[in-house]
Amino acid sequence: MASKITRRKFIKTGATATMGLMVCCTVKNRFDIIIKNGKILDGTGSLAFKKDIGITGDKIAAITNLNSATSDLIIDAKELIISPGFIPIYSYTYRYGTAH
Repeated sequence: MASKITRRKFIKTGATATMGLMVCCTVKNRFDIIIKNGKILDGTGSLAFKKDIGITGDKIAAITNLNSATSDLIIDAKELIISPGFIPIYSYTYRYGTAH
């Protein structure tokens, strides 16, 4: 049998869940490196799109509009193409010892 929930508890639970989602889903405003104004080619075959890239440590943390974000280093990639996540073409062959 289902227990009854009061209106007050329902609203409190809903508000808590909403706040949790808002905190988890927002882009943080601090990065180690921000690359701005470049056109991104993501390797999926889609057209290039213009967004900013936020990097924290050695990982891409965000690909979005980062106008309000701060960083130690901001790279202006105006008129340049950015392709995040490149994998070295020879990494497989060198790792498994098949390259000569």
